[in-house]
Amino acid sequence: MDFSLGKRKLASRDRRFQAEFSPSRQKRGTHCWLIFAVLAALLFVTLVIPSGYAATNDTVSITVTCSPNPILYGGTTSCTVTLTDTAPTPNNGAPQGTVSFTVSPTGGTFSPSTSCTLATSGAETSTCSATYSPASSGAKTITGLYNRLNNNWIGGGTGSATLTVTGRTTSTSVS
Repeated sequence: MDFSLGKRKLASRDRRFQAEFSPSRQKRGTHCWLIFAVLAALLFVTLVIPSGYAATNDTVSITVTCSPNPILYGGTTSCTVTLTDTAPTPNNGAPQGTVSFTVSPTGGTFSPSTSCTLATSGAETSTCSATYSPASSGAKTITGLYNRLNNNWIGGGTGSATLTVTGRTTSTSVS
């Protein structure tokens, strides 16, 4: 091995290991082209690529509606969850995944299930529905919990609606 440092030789005490080091000379301007390439790449990333592409997680707005509302005890209502991608365009499109329904105070049943799969209903909107049968009268809060399909949409969002369940009217006559 031979490394030269100018006119200096590097050697160890053992003569078998001697080295000379001589720096290689590069042409002038080589570093300028490298700096230019890095600056051009940064300029491209900040100016040419739209800001919408930088976002990987789009936010969604979640609304729950139940119709008819109010209902009589013993009746049913159809509860629909609507999710809309609210990120600036271009975005990830219509949200995908499932929605789980809950009711507070507890009681009653959702059919066909307590969850439903979102179906695209527009360029940036998805919906799904379930039918709710209350177990008692009074005010109920129906909540839809969004379970995202992948990382394109921020998960864990909820929306809710208040459903009023009135008791049946009965009349008693005395003769």
